[in-house]
Amino acid sequence: MRLWREEARMEIGLGVDPGAGLTFPQHRELAREAVRLGYASMWTPAGVGNDAFQTCAQWWGASAEA
Repeated sequence: MRLWREEARMEIGLGVDPGAGLTFPQHRELAREAVRLGYASMWTPAGVGNDAFQTCAQWWGASAEA
């Protein structure tokens, strides 16, 4: 019989503040590093800074390369 805590799994995501003013190349590098470190997801708010869809597209492309 397995105990609950043995089956529990926590995934950690990385939140990126648009106020950091990262360029798209910096976003891509951050996404590759997040994959390398084992982060499960990356998050950014919509409506602030760069277009959220463009930012997420940069992350997706970079994480696919990692």
